[in-house]
Amino acid sequence: MNKPRILVVEDDNSVKNLITTTLKAHDYHFLTAENGEVAILEAASHNPEIMLLDLGLPDIDGIEVIKRVRTWSQMPIIVISARSEDVDKIEALDAGADDYLTKPFSVEELLARLRVTRRRLQMMKSDALNEELVAAKKELFNLRFQNATNQLDNTSRIKEVRRNIARIQSVITEKAE
Repeated sequence: MNKPRILVVEDDNSVKNLITTTLKAHDYHFLTAENGEVAILEAASHNPEIMLLDLGLPDIDGIEVIKRVRTWSQMPIIVISARSEDVDKIEALDAGADDYLTKPFSVEELLARLRVTRRRLQMMKSDALNEELVAAKKELFNLRFQNATNQLDNTSRIKEVRRNIARIQSVITEKAE
């Protein structure tokens, strides 16, 4: 399973170095942002699969970053924050965060949460591929029915849909291996 690209949003250099060193040691691809505005730009321009987000950023609050990102992306967001009160956790989760890790944290727990998130991403991608496959098979059935009832000559479209089905099935097979 390919490791996802991660956007690390952290203004504290020591915490950022701990996270990025851990990611590097485990062969993750990552990019960093030191404030909320840069994080939003990086997320929009580089399309990372996961965001690790500190809430206490120097320009805008991490909750605002979550709200803005959620207007256009469903990428998993794991909050890593020193805010340990339930009200803070609930606010972040209700704003759209997928998980919440309180500082100080162990790198083992961070890695475990990334593994869980990766599994969820794989399931979401598999579900999307399966939905695409079902839709293509339905279209093929309808095209064949139209051909059989002489409503239309869809031979070229049928060939195109068959190629699409074969492509989707090969992607599903690759993901399973």
